Amino acid sequence: MQINNKIIISCSIIASLVSQTTYAQINTGTTSNKLTAFIHAELIIAPGKRLSDATLLVGNNRIKAIIEHGDIPAGAFKIDLSGYTIYPGFIDPFTDYGIEFEYPKLGLTRPVYGIKRIGGNADNGAIHSEKEWFNYVYPNKERAKEWINNGFTSVQSSKLDGIFRGTGVSLSLADKTANEVIYRARSQPFMAFDKGSSEQDYPSSLMGSIALIRPRIQIISATLGQNGEEGVSC
Repeated sequence: MQINNKIIISCSIIASLVSQTTYAQINTGTTSNKLTAFIHAELIIAPGKRLSDATLLVGNNRIKAIIEHGDIPAGAFKIDLSGYTIYPGFIDPFTDYGIEFEYPKLGLTRPVYGIKRIGGNADNGAIHSEKEWFNYVYPNKERAKEWINNGFTSVQSSKLDGIFRGTGVSLSLADKTANEVIYRARSQPFMAFDKGSSEQDYPSSLMGSIALIRPRIQIISATLGQNGEEGVSC
């Protein structure tokens, strides 16, 4: 198992460090009631307060206990973190960290009412639902400091451009390669009312953005309903 010398872990997603990353393929069972014990670690539990050779006990995706000298519960899955540091941090759920992708400029002459549809793209240049941003992650040590210096250790990222912006990716701010910092490749979809860099004239207002969004949500809702899943009201 490969872990940074200083492990950046946000308390609420510590289980994801083990179960979701591409480089730590260990079944810890943290999505159930099974306990996982991160043993022999240095824990920073408050400003200026460090615990050496301590154990962090996790169960059901939650921190259950910090054990200094006590016994680890029988049956707990143990991960030895000797020589490593664990500390908590904030999570920023709405960023473009690690995403340096730029949509191509088409240089179209206005007014522009339609776009060239290639493959499965939508009929509006502000819709990028097909994008899965884990494919574009490029960690940036200097930019990561903007968050780390303010107490953040993890982010959720997407290209912040368009109305339907694609599926975000959950990342550590650690100074490692892309495959080592991805917690969850496909996290949550990103949306906004701003069409961004789209060269199409429509939509040009908040009302227009809502009009663009609504029928697509209705289609999704109808599809979910046909599959016996709960739909979306709009």
